Amino acid sequence: MLDIRDMFEEDKLFNFLSGLQAWAQTELRRQGVKYLPSAIVATNQLVDFRVTSGFEPEKKKKDSVLAR
Repeated sequence: MLDIRDMFEEDKLFNFLSGLQAWAQTELRRQGVKYLPSAIVATNQLVDFRVTSGFEPEKKKKDSVLAR
């Protein structure tokens, strides 16, 4: 990880958080993260549960079987 020595810890954390999606920022603030290393660890443990439009595995299986 890039370490900028002249930057305050709070600024490092702010810059890291500002690069995250809004839901991830909210979750880290809810967890009360105060330091960059703990923010990185917490971010790695987050999971995005969004449903994507391409989520239809059963339909694709049926279509491929019928095409034969």
